[in-house]
Amino acid sequence: MKKQFTLSSIGVQEWVAYIYTGGTRRIDEECTYIAHDFVEWIRYRFTLSSDQVTFLISLGPLVHESYSTDIQNTLQLRGPISLDKEEAPVRNDNIENAKAQNPKVLWKEKQNAVAEQSTADVQQDYKQQQQGAKLLFRITYPDINAN
Repeated sequence: MKKQFTLSSIGVQEWVAYIYTGGTRRIDEECTYIAHDFVEWIRYRFTLSSDQVTFLISLGPLVHESYSTDIQNTLQLRGPISLDKEEAPVRNDNIENAKAQNPKVLWKEKQNAVAEQSTADVQQDYKQQQQGAKLLFRITYPDINAN
């Protein structure tokens, strides 16, 4: 059964919860699908308008590959993934809001961390590394004045 989520902060949280509650098998399946075709994965997993699909495609293959890799790595490390999405400004014939004249911008912020933990063993002391990751996507409509 196809499980789809809204492309919103809550929708992304629900998607992450769905993936992680499915365990390693669901994480691996999701990563395989993401790696195979990033654009089709987003269209399959999230409900998108035609404008959103057009914007997604316009980002180009290098951005798709970067986002695909970061999402897969974060999933494999079971890190949080979130979306901070500003509401689109309303466009009308009498545009007073400069934001409505500007394109949306998509930012990606990622944090990777490696923490070392000392573990005492009867035979020897050794350090164990734990990796962590955090990924945030932010969609905004910057207020750019041409004046």
